[in-house]
Amino acid sequence: HRALARDYMSTLWFIQPAIFLASAAKLVQALALGYLLETFQAASSSGGGGSVTLIENNAINIANNNENNANSSTAAYLWAGVLVLSGFVVLMEHHHVFFFTWRKGMQYRISSIAAIYDKSLRLNSTSFTEQLSSSSSPGNKSKGKKPGSSSSSSSSTAGQIINIATNDVERFLMATLFAPYIFWAPVQALAILVLGWHVIGWSFAAGFGLLVFLFVPLQVWLSKQFAIMRSKIAAITDERVSMVSQAVAGVRVMKMSGWEDNFEGRIAAIRKKECDQIKRVNTYRVVNEALFYVCNVITSMVIFVIHVGSGGVLTPRNVFTTMVFLNVAQMELTKHLSLAAMAVSECFVSVSRLQKFLETPELGRSNEQPLLPDNNDDAAIIASHVTCHWNGNGPLSHGSPATGDMEQKEKEVGLIMALDDISVQFNMGTLTCVIGSVGSGKSALIQMLAEELPPS
Repeated sequence: HRALARDYMSTLWFIQPAIFLASAAKLVQALALGYLLETFQAASSSGGGGSVTLIENNAINIANNNENNANSSTAAYLWAGVLVLSGFVVLMEHHHVFFFTWRKGMQYRISSIAAIYDKSLRLNSTSFTEQLSSSSSPGNKSKGKKPGSSSSSSSSTAGQIINIATNDVERFLMATLFAPYIFWAPVQALAILVLGWHVIGWSFAAGFGLLVFLFVPLQVWLSKQFAIMRSKIAAITDERVSMVSQAVAGVRVMKMSGWEDNFEGRIAAIRKKECDQIKRVNTYRVVNEALFYVCNVITSMVIFVIHVGSGGVLTPRNVFTTMVFLNVAQMELTKHLSLAAMAVSECFVSVSRLQKFLETPELGRSNEQPLLPDNNDDAAIIASHVTCHWNGNGPLSHGSPATGDMEQKEKEVGLIMALDDISVQFNMGTLTCVIGSVGSGKSALIQMLAEELPPS
């Protein structure tokens, strides 16, 4: 996590000034809109002289109107130019920052997929068999693991790898896009509070407090719920994909044993749990979106009611400027900040899962070649009295183990036999076919020869 955060901040430092300029431009836009409307109001209300003759009054009105219209037109063009220029700054910042942050997220995503692929090539393939042997039987209802069984932290199923490479790495995109708003959204909200107080008075602070202390905490709480439910959904998805992978891999055994209905029931039950969690997440999303559209209306109403009740007057300038300020604050606090919290929290969970996978023990490779002959030119591979277990690894036994000791060890630790006292020799220039019934140990023999199933 810390390495990714340091790389993100060191490589995307140049977007921070751009976000600062865009934040300032949004506030300048709100002020410019208010002053622009004020020039229209001044132009429409200008005129009116004393009770003199009609001709003199008209002359005075024409002179005053010409002078006021000239001043109003100059000010209107000025504020309209500021409004357009600020919009241009916001437009350029949005697209450029979006491009650079999204590209960084794609780089993290692609590099993570490459790391997952490279790691999967160096994993022991028997870890998938261990998972299959511990859970494929429909009658296996044990709650805990035996002391000698493989834990889920030391092996990864194909379903888990697929889920990490397809779902978890996608979290980098949203996290890199919205992460800067964790800092800039509160800073911009503080600036809006100061400017809003200057425009409409202390009533703005009352409505702003409602926004900050009621709606924002609600959306922060919803963001935490998104992260919690994301972890639950990921775990359930891992279980479902693993179960489907096991069913496909062992379809022959499943058909011969008549386990189709049992597997179907287990997969359907896991899928139902997954759908229930997804529906719950969507319910929270609906509440989150409803808060986003409601909070601006409620906050504006509170500010204007307090302002009028305290003796203030609503003018086009303070009304529209206040509305724009609230729209910006709402977008920053209830949208960008909540999305940033949700995306970063989900990315934190995904990075933890990715880190756990990358720390999975790899296939051990040593310089010793125990299966290669020493002084026999005719033999290519020699294995003598080899015994292997699916869920128990030990030092290579050059001699035949004591049968009583091995049986006692299997009973105490709960080992699952893969190969029992196998001796085989493959000669140079010969073709050897391995034939046997289902479960006789053909795959185990190949994995032992490939050094993926270490002898016990």
